[in-house]
Amino acid sequence: MRCQQRGFTLLELLVVLIIASAMAAIAAPSFEQLLSRVRFAQQGSELVSLLQQQAQHARHSGQPRQLTLEPGQILLDQQPLLHLPEGTTLQWQPDRPGAALTFFRDGSNSGGKIQLSNGQQQQQISLHWLTGEVKLDAHQT
Repeated sequence: MRCQQRGFTLLELLVVLIIASAMAAIAAPSFEQLLSRVRFAQQGSELVSLLQQQAQHARHSGQPRQLTLEPGQILLDQQPLLHLPEGTTLQWQPDRPGAALTFFRDGSNSGGKIQLSNGQQQQQISLHWLTGEVKLDAHQT
């Protein structure tokens, strides 16, 4: 009668474990960069949604909504509407110098661009003054 070996030896399991660990160590930085890009893209989408909500509120209430944009947050009546994560900043570029970001009751807005940045990553949100459209531009670096 021959004794047949079943399963794996300890040495075989250790070799597989070492190979799997090496592959995980190589893939981890790339995976973290991917997660960072996904999170940043989500921040841009959330900001567009927030701006669209403010435009809708101005139309329904009949009252203009004026937002204050600071490097790390957006304020409405000095109350934070959105606080950006650490390392993410925004820059307001109005169509008319000195103009505040305002949503009017007729659906229009003051117009301009918002630059959202986090390290090397950037997104731009365009606000069309006449149509009131708030759009996340496709380019992202």
